[in-house]
This record gives sequence, structure tokens and C-alpha cells, in this order.
Amino acid sequence: MRDCLYTKIIPALFGLGFFCFAIALSAQATATTDSSALHIQNIKKGHILFVLPSQLNKLSELYEIGHSESHSQQVRERHLAQYQEVLEERDALLTEIQSAVENQWEFCPYQFLYDFQLRSRPPDTLHSGLTPFPDENLPGEGYRVRMGRTKATAHFGIEALVVSDPRGRDLERPFPYYVKLNRHTWLTGLFSIFFPSIYERKDASDLIRQLNENFQSFYEENKNQ
Repeated sequence: MRDCLYTKIIPALFGLGFFCFAIALSAQATATTDSSALHIQNIKKGHILFVLPSQLNKLSELYEIGHSESHSQQVRERHLAQYQEVLEERDALLTEIQSAVENQWEFCPYQFLYDFQLRSRPPDTLHSGLTPFPDENLPGEGYRVRMGRTKATAHFGIEALVVSDPRGRDLERPFPYYVKLNRHTWLTGLFSIFFPSIYERKDASDLIRQLNENFQSFYEENKNQ
């Protein structure tokens, strides 16, 4: 009886468990694929919200310290100089992104939003130098494209243009849900110091064009599902 237990029953139970696990994985993969096809169809019928980085928190902090009497004149001047530098870099990036979208994006209607416009409580934007974008009457639900890190890999996320659903949840493969910001994300440390040109961020026009092409290709593969 013991020999039968070890030679037949236990292996059979292991085999059954592996078979059930494989079926569960297959079902999950099928569900994810179906969900991805639905997302791309929804985007095609709806619109995209390009979420622009405002640097609101950083600018507010620098501005407040720069005008605080509790700090020395030297500290205030340094923070006001940093405030102006961040403001100019931010504005240059926003102009680059907006121009790229206007010239490269064709997949569906779109709208621009600043990241602070997605907050449940409107923040103080007095020192941001920005006026919120008005709402537009666009079709369907608004999926989002933001500049940041992919959330699926936690602290080791890739810096990218990331696509999320209307509730802000990042999409998953097989949906083409991100485009890497940098040319070579694996180059770090000394590589990025001695060879900065191959580690630098891609032009916004390249990023938006690639995202548009990825969407169009994925839509053609899934539009009849």
C-alpha cells in the first residue's frame, strides 16, 4: 500500500496540481489579451488625456523658501534662482510635448491636462505659472498618458510614457502600454557619465510618434475581436 502511495497516488496528485495551474495561467493570459483588445478599441472610439508634468510641489516649495523671512538672504536668493531654473526647464518640456502631440498624434482625439487637474482637491497653483486646461467635449472615456515610471515593477520601474485606464490604473501587456523615455535604460553609473549621448532622453516627437504607431499597429491586430 505504501509503495502504491509513493509510486502512483502522489505523482498523480502532483500532475493534477500542475495541470490545474497551467489551465489557470492560460485562462489568465486569455483574459488579459481580451482586456487589452477592449482597451485599444475603447481608446479608438474615445480619447486620450495627455497628462503634463507641472512640477507644482517643487515650484511651490522653492518659491515659499525664497520669500520666507526665516531664511537668510543667501538662501532665499539661491532658492529663487532654482525656482526660475525649474520653471524654465518645465516650460520648455511642456512646449516640446504639446508640439509633438499636435504634429505626431493621429490615433484618436486628445486633450491636454496638467497632473494637478487629476487631484480630488484642487491645489494652490498660484506659483506654478500655469492656467488649467478647460474641459473639452470629447467622445468616450479618457485614457491617460503620463510621463513617469511604470508601476508594475515598483521601485525599479522604467522611466516612460505610461498609458493608464480612465481610473488611473496602468494597463498591462500585451497592450503596448509604455514607451521608454531614454535611449538605453540599462546604461547606468559610469556609462551614463562617460557616454551621456546614448543615455539621454528621446525627443518628444520620437516618443509620441512611436506611441501612435504602437497604438495603430495593436488596433489593426485586434479591431475585429
